[in-house]
Amino acid sequence: MTKRICTIVALAVLIGSWGLAQTTSSGDPTLLQDRGLQLGVQIGGFLGDNEQPREINDFKFATFSPRVFLDYGLMDHLRGQIGAGIGAIKGRYYTTKIVPIDYRFMFVPFYTNSFSPYLYLGAGGLHYDVSNTPNRQSPGITANGWAAYMPLGAGFVHQFSKHVALDANVGYNFIFSDDVNGRLGSEHDTYWSAMIGVCVPLASKLAAEREAEELQQRMAEQERLKREAELRANEERQRKEADARKAAEEQRKKELDAQKALEAQKSLEAQKALEAQKALEAQKAQEAQKPAAPVAPKKEEPKPVKPEIRFETVYFPTGKASLVVKERAKLDAAVKTLLENPDVKVSVSGHTDNVGSRAINEKLSVLRASAVMKYLVGKGVPADRISEEAKVFDEPAASNENVEGRQLNRRAEIQVVK
Repeated sequence: MTKRICTIVALAVLIGSWGLAQTTSSGDPTLLQDRGLQLGVQIGGFLGDNEQPREINDFKFATFSPRVFLDYGLMDHLRGQIGAGIGAIKGRYYTTKIVPIDYRFMFVPFYTNSFSPYLYLGAGGLHYDVSNTPNRQSPGITANGWAAYMPLGAGFVHQFSKHVALDANVGYNFIFSDDVNGRLGSEHDTYWSAMIGVCVPLASKLAAEREAEELQQRMAEQERLKREAELRANEERQRKEADARKAAEEQRKKELDAQKALEAQKSLEAQKALEAQKALEAQKAQEAQKPAAPVAPKKEEPKPVKPEIRFETVYFPTGKASLVVKERAKLDAAVKTLLENPDVKVSVSGHTDNVGSRAINEKLSVLRASAVMKYLVGKGVPADRISEEAKVFDEPAASNENVEGRQLNRRAEIQVVK
């Protein structure tokens, strides 16, 4: 059995070597790859391999054994084939007519120009009819009937034109019976086969079908390129959004730094005012220690004018109408002044910088004025003493061209109504 397998491998190598020599020949590999339903006719011969005498003259190659088949592509490299033939196996003492019918799977490893090799393996049924000399026939055999068999081998297809191809193969056929040659032995009967013929297309792919497939492939490629372009555009959009967020964060950081600088400046001014107040008090104390000057006749002086009431400006964060802790301290001072002067009425005006639309800033200025009024009312100032105004960005306290100016414009002002 090992020698038989080696023989099959050797034949396959020979066929493959012949095929490699064809790779430089002209042709269209799609004619082989696109083969659809095909009709083939082959002729060849069978050579028995069984337990009959093994002298060289005992082997007789029975030729002119025709076979017809139909095959069709199952996948790119796999085809299916159903076929039937007629022939004979001959030896010194017997002749057996056989009719093999089988279905084969044909594996095509590659396509090169007009040549494609293949390996095949199949299964089928074999009808046999034995005629041999009576003294050589084993008792108890069935002289004619059906037996299962398995063909395997290798071959090639060579495309001559769009309508004709050469098909040749060599195979080994294992029969699951020992009755085919009329004698019983230790092994089942087998035989070799060698076939050559032509095949013609019955329903191969048309040029229009190939063009449709190529169009579908191009559309698939275009879709792939489109998806890649969309992916790149999405990545670019995400990058721009990240850059915008980074720029906005840097802008907020600059505004925060400017606010801190403004607060530091106000703190420095408050400290200077405190130091000036202390110096004034010290000067008054020194003057109080001096000897009293003669009291001159007191002149009648005009009635002192009540000092003008002023309130500190309240500032807001960017885009917000909420009161921070430091600004509430200013409002607490305003509440004290208003409660001490019950006849005073005030107007609260809300202001914004010029960043954003007017509609948004108008709403924001109303909210800022309302926040201040609610705080004053919540601390006990009667609501009928307070009115509100929305100034938007029409009355800026500073330039809106820089961060510091915009910080001073985000404010609410409390003014005495005269």
